[in-house]
Amino acid sequence: MEKENINSLKNTNGNTRHNSIGGICHRVKNDFQTISNLLALAASEKVESSLLVRGMESRISALSTPYTLLADRGALPTVKGLVKEVVNRISWRSSKPLSLSLTALDLELSLRICSPLSLWLHEVISNCFIHAAHGSFEMHLAVMAQSSEENFVLRVQDNGPGLPKGLDPQNPVGLGMRIIKAISINDLRGRVEYESSAKGLSVILLVPREEFLSLNKEAWL
Repeated sequence: MEKENINSLKNTNGNTRHNSIGGICHRVKNDFQTISNLLALAASEKVESSLLVRGMESRISALSTPYTLLADRGALPTVKGLVKEVVNRISWRSSKPLSLSLTALDLELSLRICSPLSLWLHEVISNCFIHAAHGSFEMHLAVMAQSSEENFVLRVQDNGPGLPKGLDPQNPVGLGMRIIKAISINDLRGRVEYESSAKGLSVILLVPREEFLSLNKEAWL
């Protein structure tokens, strides 16, 4: 089957066009609800208002990533394209040196997956920039996305010092890690795992294959 191009919507019948545009509007509505939930969650954090505003601005930017790629490509975003765009936006904001190693599927993603996945990537990679990059130290990120018979796996690994001693990532207290866990379980129907050592930290998203296929089934939803 040929890849559907958004520009072809003008040539399709009325029902197809209505369903596609309706699906995009539905996703935008859900993204606004996500922003509202994030604001409520962030409000409970004891941080300066300026930091709160900057954090929310970058998260909203992350949620907008799929729509930017959709407009630029005229087609649904791919895993590889989504990762690159999220990394580029965070790197540009931080102005810290970065090298990226990316091994990812060229699989197209539904907007149903793109929005939470963009936010998940944002939180994980932002944490890398905050905690793994120090001074003139050049951070290296290795991102791998693959699909097996059991799971869709997305791994983000940095070359920082790993998790602080005594920190339990499965019982997070920080806003970023709380968001990562919530998205992994509630939005993507999977789980998140952490592998920490002196050579760096790996954050791994695992979504059961059947759940991933179900989430990715409807192109525009």
